[in-house]
Amino acid sequence: MTDKPLQAWIITNGNRGNEVLCEGVAERLNLSVRNIHVNSGKRLAPYWPAIWAAKKNPVMKPPWPDILLASSRLAVPYARYIRRASGGKTFTVFLHDPRVSTALFDLVWAPEHDQLKGENVISTLLSPHKFTQQRLKDEANTWKNKLAKLPAKAKTKAQQPILAVMIGGPNDVFEFSDSECQKISRDIAALADTYFPIISLSRRSPASFKTHFEQALQGKACFIYNGDGENPYPAMLGLADQVLVTADSTNMLSEACASGKPISVIPLKSRKSSKFQDFVGRLIEENLVTPFDGQLSDRPATPRDDTDWIAEQIKSALQARQQSC
Repeated sequence: MTDKPLQAWIITNGNRGNEVLCEGVAERLNLSVRNIHVNSGKRLAPYWPAIWAAKKNPVMKPPWPDILLASSRLAVPYARYIRRASGGKTFTVFLHDPRVSTALFDLVWAPEHDQLKGENVISTLLSPHKFTQQRLKDEANTWKNKLAKLPAKAKTKAQQPILAVMIGGPNDVFEFSDSECQKISRDIAALADTYFPIISLSRRSPASFKTHFEQALQGKACFIYNGDGENPYPAMLGLADQVLVTADSTNMLSEACASGKPISVIPLKSRKSSKFQDFVGRLIEENLVTPFDGQLSDRPATPRDDTDWIAEQIKSALQARQQSC
């Protein structure tokens, strides 16, 4: 890499889960980034006929970026088109399984549980993200002041340990029903006698989830974030003494592992056998998380972040290509 930031495009379908993968890598590589959301070619993506949609998109025109970071099925034809239109000058990186030949890209990252193989494929247990230790520390310091200004009934007591609770929502694999959420909220209410819960509901969390937590934690000191106002999510991991995460998101679990705090994972009923279960199983094997059974683990923890390694592999591959030209 040169001292001057390389120009990069991030192309996704706009799903935040895909976008943060690319943004995390881009930040570690010090790239100058342009975010592009695409939604055309849905019926044909990721296969080659969808490239016509990419070609007709008015945004897809030179000057082409030095690096392209792409994620999601809809981004596949755009990455293929840009690689071809740039004459191979744009170094194309796809994050996740593209569902087409990996040879169509310069480099592909996929999580280990995808079991994707190829000469240009790299894999890690954890997903890339934006949560460096310094960012978590800075965010925590900012939110300490905000928490101190909360109403008395919602304010943590002096020396009361903080429990960061990260709640996802239903997806193709996990039903994540209201009854499951109600049980989770009751378990957290029981812990609220000892801990100060800071609860973050995700974009996938149904509106009813907020109601369940508010009812279960009524009269107890806590902070519930449901999308209104500034998101405390990064600060939660910096402030937390314990972290509690639902099992439906590889991103949330990977981000939690960067905190270096004891992590408990909340099991959810699954609709089918899936790679999510394999992922959680590997986290347990690696002693990165503990299954939650109503009690929190006091197991010592150290930060685990695979993002720097992913960024270094991309940097090395790009430099090798530049030297061969």
